[in-house]
Amino acid sequence: MQNTVFLLSLILILFSFGCTNANTPPATDSNSAQDLNTDSNLSIDVNTNQPGQSIPDTVERTKCLALPVEADRFSCLSRQAEETLDASLCGYIPNETTRDSCFNNTAIALKNAIVCGNIRNETMEGNCLSSVAIANKDPEQCKDIANATKRDECYYNIGLANEDIETCYKIASETLKDQCLNTVSRVLNSQ
Repeated sequence: MQNTVFLLSLILILFSFGCTNANTPPATDSNSAQDLNTDSNLSIDVNTNQPGQSIPDTVERTKCLALPVEADRFSCLSRQAEETLDASLCGYIPNETTRDSCFNNTAIALKNAIVCGNIRNETMEGNCLSSVAIANKDPEQCKDIANATKRDECYYNIGLANEDIETCYKIASETLKDQCLNTVSRVLNSQ
């Protein structure tokens, strides 16, 4: 008897998933996730970098969107985006701060600065670009950081990591540039 009830419950759950439109995330509040599908300023398809691309159905997305508590849906989407390296999942998070954080974490995991371009908060976007540049040990990626202090820190960290004096010379702050040059020189001289 219990097996029959369990089986019927499972069939009902599966049927209810099949009857929902998996391409449209559920509305949550005034910042509904549906609005994100038509937001032309949000490039959620990192493979083509084309704004307004529809997001293909995924098991991860469907599972996350089925959660009844909004905060749990956001957490699930963020976690799945980072674990599966699928930044498009972040586009289904209507809360801007949480969505930006999701793009940030996924960009770092992917080591892909293009994903950082989906972040709307300028400070967080700069942090993302810096983290990706440092992860890639690529000083060329630092130049896209709008904030001069953050850009200098990016060059500094990569200069130290790569033990590269040329990267240190790209630092605008004389104090930080001198620190970078001195530290890298010491390391190179000790080898």
